[in-house]
Amino acid sequence: AARPAAAVAYLTAYNSVMGALWGTVVWQLLRAVLVEGATLEQAHQLVGKQVFVCQCASVAETLHAAAGLVRSGVSANFVQWLGRSHVALVVLSQVPGIQRGAAVGWMYLAWGGIELVRYPLYAASSMGLRVPGLAWLRYTLFVPLYPLGVAAEMAILHAAARQLQVGEEHLRLHGSASGASAAAAAAERLSLRMPNALNFAFSYAAFLRLLLALYLPLFAALYLHMFRLRRRKFPSARGRRRAAAA
Repeated sequence: AARPAAAVAYLTAYNSVMGALWGTVVWQLLRAVLVEGATLEQAHQLVGKQVFVCQCASVAETLHAAAGLVRSGVSANFVQWLGRSHVALVVLSQVPGIQRGAAVGWMYLAWGGIELVRYPLYAASSMGLRVPGLAWLRYTLFVPLYPLGVAAEMAILHAAARQLQVGEEHLRLHGSASGASAAAAAAERLSLRMPNALNFAFSYAAFLRLLLALYLPLFAALYLHMFRLRRRKFPSARGRRRAAAA
């Protein structure tokens, strides 16, 4: 069934604005690095606020799926949003020193490169327009950018786990983060130590290590899914001959 005109207008506007926001992120970061002499270690300082806004706004895509505005899975949308949001909105804001790593810059570039194509493609699709060049970019750029983004995310999580481990060791030895390093203060905020009313202990450093162990299997499933979509969108000559013969 055709979408109502109001839904078409909304989805076109949403995807156009998101594409423009991510375009601003990529442009500002590349200009700062290539023209102004900045380094990728400064990426969070340069565009972190813009990425924060983009990531918060992207929760709407889960709501779009839940409302039936788009044909995509609610759980898949939410899991992808949650994974990125955990890194961008929690780890980078709560764990000291992580923002200054080059991995943050690479992650922002990978995310931006993907979204700079994805959102304009979705905006065009919302209006019923076919843009073959955009579609080809969407299902080709993911090949290098997905691994780059995931590798950067894993590097960030690994660095955060190491920082928090140091902080948790300090808390075990001294019992308090008062007057201690920023890592100990972060560990105190993010972890739950015994004794407490819940009678439950939680180590955020251990949680990050568990998450790292799950990253590659989850990434492999997503990556292979994207390759299947690419073959469906752009079948090879051999695939077309097989389909014609079937």
